[in-house]
Amino acid sequence: MKDYIMIVGFIAILVLFPVVGIFLPDQEVSNSERRNLAMFPNVIENGKMNFEFFDEFNEYVVDQFPGRDFFRTVKATAQFSVFGHLENDGVFVKGGMIYETSHLNRESLSNFAQKLNRIQDKYLDESNSIYYSVIPNKIHYLEDDKYPRVDYDEVVSSLKESLSEDFQFIDISDALNKESYYATDIHWRQETLDGVVSKLLQSMNIEAIPTSYEEHSFSDFAGSLYSKIALPVSKENLIYRTNSLLDSILVYNYEKNRMEPVYQDEYYSHVDSYDVFLGGATPLLVIDNPELENGKKLIIFRDSFASSLTPLLISSYDEITLVDLRYIGTDYLEGIVDFKDSDILFLYSDEVINNSYLLK
Repeated sequence: MKDYIMIVGFIAILVLFPVVGIFLPDQEVSNSERRNLAMFPNVIENGKMNFEFFDEFNEYVVDQFPGRDFFRTVKATAQFSVFGHLENDGVFVKGGMIYETSHLNRESLSNFAQKLNRIQDKYLDESNSIYYSVIPNKIHYLEDDKYPRVDYDEVVSSLKESLSEDFQFIDISDALNKESYYATDIHWRQETLDGVVSKLLQSMNIEAIPTSYEEHSFSDFAGSLYSKIALPVSKENLIYRTNSLLDSILVYNYEKNRMEPVYQDEYYSHVDSYDVFLGGATPLLVIDNPELENGKKLIIFRDSFASSLTPLLISSYDEITLVDLRYIGTDYLEGIVDFKDSDILFLYSDEVINNSYLLK
């Protein structure tokens, strides 16, 4: 009888939840997962049969399943509390912070070095100094070594051996700690980067212009790791620093062919709230500083970490150009970016270095 009840109950759940899902409105965005959800696919697209319909329908059913967040939390809780796993979907919580585990991809590391050397050969003959820096994952600062992580020291050592001797390494790891990063996100907190800014400018022989800021804060920030952990974790504040200079400067976005502000508050309500900084991921940005004429130009090959760092460097340069090779091919830079008489900084997180095939 007991087995019968369990079987009937299980079948009822399998039938009941899809039926309930039919009557519930579809959700376009998952706030907890910080991503757009799959919508019901079209059988016919552009007058032709959609042969991907069943794959798209399966994705739709999974994304729109009633109680999805609840079942994600049940799974995560079981992984940690019942089965004793150290991580769930590559993330774990310790001391109120969410960390992401990883393993070093040495082929990707080699590919990254080759990519930088090719850029130097193609574009940087007439540039000034060439620098590079590696941003550690915050798990680098976690003393508990039972969790797998990319070995920062091995990454740095390998790059020193593989890159041309013209590349000068700037070690910023000692200017950071785990509190320099968001608890719920992979990125660093802008308000903690004074030491990084000082280290970069000093190493690149740039005079630091005395600058004061006022801080603007958004509450209830939930980053990319918050969406992955599926456990109750406190949200936090996202803070950006501004002043009269940053409020007045406009950034030229090549992809959108328009001028934009340094900070864009409206992006806080988007799926990725970190896009408040420089409007988020985009191929090419140019920032002119109208209050300074020191002839100093900086070109940063970057990932998303530079979005929050760059505003703190603007006061020391005439012009800063940001190049994101995840969204623009190296060959397309010719005739668009003027590398002559510019300092070059390759600033990448170890996560991107570990997945360097993203770079075009």
